[in-house]
Amino acid sequence: MELRHLRHFVAVAEELHFTRGAQRAGIEQSPLSRSIRTLERRLGVVLFERTRRSTKLTPAGERLLVHARALLASADEARIDVRTAAATGDTISHLHIGICDGVPFARLARLISEVKRDSPQVVIHVHEASMAQNVEGLRSGFLDAALTPESGYGKGILSEAVWRDPPIALMPSGHPLAVKKRIKLSGIVKEPLVLSRPDTGLSQQSQIEQLVRTANSTPNIISRTMTLSVLVTLVLAGYGIGIATAAQLEAVEVDGLALRPLSDAPADLKTWLMVHEGTLSEPLSRFIERARTII
Repeated sequence: MELRHLRHFVAVAEELHFTRGAQRAGIEQSPLSRSIRTLERRLGVVLFERTRRSTKLTPAGERLLVHARALLASADEARIDVRTAAATGDTISHLHIGICDGVPFARLARLISEVKRDSPQVVIHVHEASMAQNVEGLRSGFLDAALTPESGYGKGILSEAVWRDPPIALMPSGHPLAVKKRIKLSGIVKEPLVLSRPDTGLSQQSQIEQLVRTANSTPNIISRTMTLSVLVTLVLAGYGIGIATAAQLEAVEVDGLALRPLSDAPADLKTWLMVHEGTLSEPLSRFIERARTII
């Protein structure tokens, strides 16, 4: 695969329209179509289903879009790294940190700010990715570390729970339970609940699921989301009660949202810092030490 073919593919995949994709890629539609056909031939798959009225991705196309975005981002980062090294005489160190949805962004901002203040020669690149992509990035060496809601991804990956936060319930401010200052986890598991999807590896989902099912083996889960922002949206819309942490919601300023501590939650929710096993660079060691102190 060539990068230009992937760029053409992503343009069409995100526009779902060959004419708009060509405009976005800055080429005529005919060579763009040839580029897509070449990519399909080399991969041995069909990437798009086209009719007179619509263009949509095939299952193979959907999978390639995930990888293509990551590959193009890696190529862009490589170009930046090389140019920066040439301009500075390689006196600047670069850290590539992966993050998942649900990582406390306000706390992450404080961490990056403090590292920049203490080590101005260290440039931190943040990469938003799924859990699986972060693990792949660590194994390939593209990522130096990842902040994730899960751990335990096998040999070669080391995990440390750097942040621990008590779970809280979030609900519309007009919800009957919002009049209480604290509520019990055992008291909300029969209420309609909005949680993240279990297959996403996002927003401490596996930890929250364990807490909920410890309180009730058959909780009333009425909706699942892919991201924390959609979870908050559905809670505000009255779908049900959500569970997160105050740290996760620190950067979310939404009117009409009530946050209540769970008085009987058996454990805190953890944010894990994952690295590839081996000798850590000095900048990465300093980053980890600083992460441990951020609250």
